[in-house]
Amino acid sequence: MPVDLIANLEALLAKGGDGATLRLALSARYLERGDFVLAVQHAEAAVRLDVEYSAGWKALGRALAAAGREVEAQESYARGIE
Repeated sequence: MPVDLIANLEALLAKGGDGATLRLALSARYLERGDFVLAVQHAEAAVRLDVEYSAGWKALGRALAAAGREVEAQESYARGIE
């Protein structure tokens, strides 16, 4: 029986375990699933929680690009490089 990683991660979030790393993990899982809206939302939350987290900006760029938001994706990548 496969483990539902998204459900497990969402349960951690619901218990108050919010953090940039958790949000990044959720973003990656939703991106794999093809749910670009939720991937973007969680990546945005990750960079709000830690604006210096370059991996968060990269993940946000990937999610935005997958959602067809190319200009915003480029801005996110540039912010991560800064």
